Amino acid sequence: MAELMKHPTTMRKVQEELRTLIQGKTFIDESDLSKLPYLKAVVRETLRLRAAGPLLIVREAIQKCSIQGYDILPKSLVFVSIWEIGRDPNFWSDPEIFIPERFLGSSIDFRGQDFELIPFGAVGMTEDDIDFDVLPGITMHKKNPLCLLAKKFSLVN
Repeated sequence: MAELMKHPTTMRKVQEELRTLIQGKTFIDESDLSKLPYLKAVVRETLRLRAAGPLLIVREAIQKCSIQGYDILPKSLVFVSIWEIGRDPNFWSDPEIFIPERFLGSSIDFRGQDFELIPFGAVGMTEDDIDFDVLPGITMHKKNPLCLLAKKFSLVN
């Protein structure tokens, strides 16, 4: 929402796209989302610039390896900056500027296959696998607390 507030022209384009689609409907359902390419581009651009966190999940090297010329020893923790990836001029022209149009007609997605845009980390669970039910009150708490257990695996054979 903040990006749309900062970019009123973009907000008007999203509103126009939504109003064109809605015409007489009382609500939008999931099947309508594929008919909203500009809204999808705005979401992708927002996730590129404003990822949920600055780092991906920390990884531990289980054996000696090399990443982009750096020797990584076993038991070393590897931190990957999603903030830097989203602003890398090798992947993005004008990386500091909010330009949703860069995603129109693009197959780049945030599900972990396109490594220039991975705001939530790599593949794994889908959002449908996570229970988002909350208990209402002065503060909102998860109805069923989430617990994430890491498991060692090797990317190198």
